[in-house]
Amino acid sequence: MSRKEKSPQEEGGEATFEQSLQSLEKIVEKLEGGELSLDESMQLFAQAVIHARRAETLLNEVEGKVEKLLSSSADGASLEVQESDLLNEE
Repeated sequence: MSRKEKSPQEEGGEATFEQSLQSLEKIVEKLEGGELSLDESMQLFAQAVIHARRAETLLNEVEGKVEKLLSSSADGASLEVQESDLLNEE
């Protein structure tokens, strides 16, 4: 991410899974390039950790929703899952 680009977090929003993954991919490319100073590399690594944690959080949320759906349908009970439980309320 160049100094001119702002992340969704800097603009007051939360990054989506796809945005976090894309940011991670860009950071890895820069780190693998080998042209960064140690300080620049550490700053990028810190950003990568933030993006990785965000992506992990989002994956865990989706996993919980999938498990809820599967357990509701596997019990033979009627599928009484609120739409708001499945979709992001943003």
